[in-house]
Amino acid sequence: MKKSILFLLTISTLIIFDSCGKDYDYRDKWVGKYEYEHWHKSYLHGTGTLSVNKYGQDSILITIGNSVLVNSQVHKNGDIEPCKFDWDYRMSGCFKNRNYLELTYYWSVDPRSIYFYKCKKIKE
Repeated sequence: MKKSILFLLTISTLIIFDSCGKDYDYRDKWVGKYEYEHWHKSYLHGTGTLSVNKYGQDSILITIGNSVLVNSQVHKNGDIEPCKFDWDYRMSGCFKNRNYLELTYYWSVDPRSIYFYKCKKIKE
C-alpha cells in the first residue's frame, strides 16, 4: 500500500512538472532593455541603450531608437544567426547569459573593420 501511494505521488509530481513550462519561450530570458558600449578595436565610440524583443517564431529584433539593428534567428544556446543590415554591414552575436549580449559587425568590403556592442541588461 505504501509503495502504491509513493508511486502515485511520484507519477503525479512528474505530470505536474511536465505540464509546467510548456508555454515557455527560450527567448523570454533575453527580452528587455540593455545598456551598451560601442567599440572599435580599443576605442569606445559611444554608449546608450537598445532593446531586445521576440519576433516571429524563433527570431529576435534588436533596436536602437527607431533603427533596427538586428532582425535574426536566435538559437536556444543564445547564438544569433549572422545577418546583413544597412550599409552592407554583416552582424552576428550571442547572448552570453541572461544579462549579457555581445554583437560583432563589420563592413563587408573590409572585414578587418570590426566593431562591437557590449551590452548589459538593465534591471527593472
